[in-house]
Amino acid sequence: MATTARRPDVYRTSVSARPCATFWWISWLVSVSIYRSFLLRFSFWNSLRTRDSFPVDNNNDSHFCKPLRKALAMPHSRPVLFVNIVAVIAIVLSACGGDNVAGSNDADNADKLSIVVTTNILGDVVTELVGSDGSVDVLLPVGADPHDFQLSARQTGSLRDADLVIANGLNLEEAMTDALEAAEEDGTNVIHVADLVDPIEMGEPDLDHEEGSGDGAGHEHEHEAEHEHKHEDEDEDEAVHGHDHGGLDPHFWLDPVRMAEAVRLIGAELEAVDTTNTETETEWVSRAETLATEIEQAHEGFDTSLSVIPKENRLLLSSHHSLGYFAALYDFEIVGTVVPGGSTLGETSAGDVARLAEIIENEGIPAIFTDVTDTSDLTATVAAEAGVEVVSLYTGSLGDPESGAASYLSMMETNVERIVAALGEGD
Repeated sequence: MATTARRPDVYRTSVSARPCATFWWISWLVSVSIYRSFLLRFSFWNSLRTRDSFPVDNNNDSHFCKPLRKALAMPHSRPVLFVNIVAVIAIVLSACGGDNVAGSNDADNADKLSIVVTTNILGDVVTELVGSDGSVDVLLPVGADPHDFQLSARQTGSLRDADLVIANGLNLEEAMTDALEAAEEDGTNVIHVADLVDPIEMGEPDLDHEEGSGDGAGHEHEHEAEHEHKHEDEDEDEAVHGHDHGGLDPHFWLDPVRMAEAVRLIGAELEAVDTTNTETETEWVSRAETLATEIEQAHEGFDTSLSVIPKENRLLLSSHHSLGYFAALYDFEIVGTVVPGGSTLGETSAGDVARLAEIIENEGIPAIFTDVTDTSDLTATVAAEAGVEVVSLYTGSLGDPESGAASYLSMMETNVERIVAALGEGD
């Protein structure tokens, strides 16, 4: 991981060095313009109505003051001129005052970290960790699919300007890969979190429910030969679709224990790159420990909530392979996926759909779990053919404020509640 010194804020300094003088010049031009328009408006009427009403010493008055004194001689004109003068003064004072505030803010921000986070799930915990002691730019908007989200030009530039970029990694941000690699090559600090939390193999579901593979005991295995043939067909499909199911699973955040570990790693990284702010330099690790402990305590509550699901019902069929960490931590078994692999961008053949329908019927699967960002009709088609419901989970993105999944912990809680409701409680 590349480590570079923080960039000096040269642009901010050069732009703000002389703004007050600039505004003084602008205000002078505005004043002249107001004065000229004022004279054009009232000089004619003054010549007709008040030619001799105001004593003017033509020998002593300057070219500038003479018409002004004539204009001031008109009672109805004085308030207008006064308002104009006050307006010009207000513009100048606000500009200079704003510059002072901006300069103060620039000085304060110079000591704060600039952090860019690729996903909004990681962005939520990083924002809570950083608080007001840094700026956090989250690239993935709420409701977007991390697998195919395209960066804007501004977002691509923000990667290069950041003190630290926090990416999920393991090819989750498929469309951001080139931009992240370019930023690293330019010397930006980039941490790929999923790579550091003991990632598990992506692995296709074990359709045979072999002993020792989780909670497979208690299920019938009458079609083992047929299932073996299905695995062979899946290998052929993998070769056709180009999916590498032997890779590592990027969806680590669905395991709160690993997410807590990720928070600790991020805290340590923040401490390593924060070399200018002595007030926060020694706080990051302790802040991270506090947040990680909160996540671990929430995990214990999730485990308690899920304990009402009987062992024979702990079978998960999902739209793509995103629930592996969740299944491993909470003792569930993945029995199938609509789209092979860990990406929502894969393809499914007619044979895959037929096999999934058979699995659903044989195992008594009550629901297919999909992601709220999944906009395809494929999962709904499979569910309709098998006669089961589709249950949406927040597995790739947070939800909006009214969704019950606006933060990482509320997202996990909502997912747990929906899984419990779909798979039922024991007697």
